[in-house]
Amino acid sequence: MADSFNIDLAPRTALITGGSRGIGRATAQLLARAGARVAINYVRDEASANGLVREIRASGGEAMALAGDVSQTDRRASSCATSWLRGGAWTSSS
Repeated sequence: MADSFNIDLAPRTALITGGSRGIGRATAQLLARAGARVAINYVRDEASANGLVREIRASGGEAMALAGDVSQTDRRASSCATSWLRGGAWTSSS
């Protein structure tokens, strides 16, 4: 078995639920290194999610943090994420 592998995920986008810590964080880092745009979803730990976004951006990747409980419907958060995931810009007027 190979010790490493190469995969190119550019220009794909990944939404990582629970991405601010643990396995989700490691997955976000791996996908970003492979070239994916990464949306990091979190419920409580905004500081960790924003820290990961800064880390990915500092390494040349593209990332955003997105607050919200994916088990609940939130049209505004969903709309922002959908726009970003499709490659558009997103804004918040709150």
